Amino acid sequence: MSREPKILDDILLEAGSALLDCQAFEFNLSHLLRLLVECGACSVDIELARLMVEGNEKKTAGQLIGMLKKFMHVESEIEDELREALKFRNHIVHRFFIEGTERFATISAREELKSDLIKMRTCVYLVANKIHDLAAHFSQQAGFDYDKGISEAREEVLRAKEEFRGS
Repeated sequence: MSREPKILDDILLEAGSALLDCQAFEFNLSHLLRLLVECGACSVDIELARLMVEGNEKKTAGQLIGMLKKFMHVESEIEDELREALKFRNHIVHRFFIEGTERFATISAREELKSDLIKMRTCVYLVANKIHDLAAHFSQQAGFDYDKGISEAREEVLRAKEEFRGS
């Protein structure tokens, strides 16, 4: 059964992708902290760090950034990027739909809204990738094969997805 494209599909697709980028941003922050702990560069309890990565110990992105700054020197340029990405992440997660609903009414307003979302998403994505690169660096220093770990995690997610579909 085919369906006609809906008027908000492009915005909703972009918003869903932005939410994934926001989650990657948070995950990469918690993963970097865990790696710093494992390298001995951070005094956070290893079990707490593991729980944060697994999502069983909730820390906000802002708290994670605060912890990161506490245990490593963060250059002012990087700190500014983290702060801006955090601001955009918080807007996407907590305010985008509430504040954007009135802008759904006209084509020009929807295009402007989509453009704003892409700008915010791009910032979050780029900073998440920088954090990922830092995590890969610390992973190598700790003697872990970061790419292998990521591949194994992806395989596990795909297996779980297939099991879910099969049930």
